[in-house]
Amino acid sequence: TVFSVATWEPIKHFAVSTVDLASLHWSPDGSAIAICDHALDYKLVVYSPDGKQVADYVAYENGMGIRSASWSPSGQMLAVGS
Repeated sequence: TVFSVATWEPIKHFAVSTVDLASLHWSPDGSAIAICDHALDYKLVVYSPDGKQVADYVAYENGMGIRSASWSPSGQMLAVGS
């Protein structure tokens, strides 16, 4: 759920294609949200703030999952660490 900080009212709610959302990371320009799945699944999904899935990344099965993700300052790259 995305909230307005002015009113703390929800402005958008959407389901994500993860088993158990572990973390999320807004892009610097606010145009995307990178969502990492739980610690035992190596999956990252990127959504627009309106809930549209724009990309996904699954490196391999049976890995130990994504430990971190970070946007570059320009928002043009996303580093994913496992």
